[in-house]
Amino acid sequence: MRVLALILLIFAPIWARADPLVDQPYTIGFQDRFITQVMINGQGPFAFVIDTGSSRTVLYEHTRARLGLTPVSHEKITVYTLAGMTTAEPYLLTEFALSAERIRNLTAVVVPDPKRAGDEPDGVLGIDVLEKYLLVFDRPAGRFKLFARGEPVPEPYNSWRAIHIAPRRLPEISVDFWFFTAYFEQKISTAVLDLGAGLTIINWRLAHDLRIWRYRFPSSSDEMRDVVGGRSPVVRLQGVTVDVRGRRWRSQTVLIADARLFDLLGMSGKAASVIGAGLLARDSFAVDFEGRRLLLAPPG
Repeated sequence: MRVLALILLIFAPIWARADPLVDQPYTIGFQDRFITQVMINGQGPFAFVIDTGSSRTVLYEHTRARLGLTPVSHEKITVYTLAGMTTAEPYLLTEFALSAERIRNLTAVVVPDPKRAGDEPDGVLGIDVLEKYLLVFDRPAGRFKLFARGEPVPEPYNSWRAIHIAPRRLPEISVDFWFFTAYFEQKISTAVLDLGAGLTIINWRLAHDLRIWRYRFPSSSDEMRDVVGGRSPVVRLQGVTVDVRGRRWRSQTVLIADARLFDLLGMSGKAASVIGAGLLARDSFAVDFEGRRLLLAPPG
């Protein structure tokens, strides 16, 4: 028995130090979103948004042109994003690399470049790739790490505050969106975990619970409506307290908008929100899809 205990003592630190498959820098940019670098077909690096709210990995047209890609089929596939649903032709990326991790024959889609150059990076790293891993954002070090999904969650991440997240699969896609419960000024909402959202969003149903009425505000600009794919008005609300299972963020700025994604996810009739980089950018956290947990590091 003592021998077994000694063996466990020797090897426990090794298990706790599980090596990540990916360990590379990330930054906050392009409208306050999580950005990291990828290599595609041996070319790059390309700047990509880390986005659990996009059902597919996406290239912008200028990236496709640089790579010289042509579609593998003219049969379009469905893509869900914060701005809504679209269809696009599939493109085959023979090698998609983050650090030493190489994903072979990844199917991606191409969307037009934004109207203004510099508004978007080179592409979007979607949930179709991300859900295959345990994601870790180490804020003090500025490092983005991916661990093998299904393996034991290494420390210290496994000891962080755990928030239950629940998957929901939509028609025509083979990946899940992830949901949890969040409170805005103590009013409950169903939140979508969308790491590609640079600003926290609540819908007008939740705004109504906060006693904010849409008729008080003028119509929004077309540019702002395009961002969320929703209907006017789109309003910024400041000084909001957000609470997720006892973890509290004060003095937050949120966007009130009936984003198209709420309709697609069947959430338009109830208090709903989108939470991602807009709330979590200053924190270290992990997303454990296998264990269905959002793990929040202690403040500071």
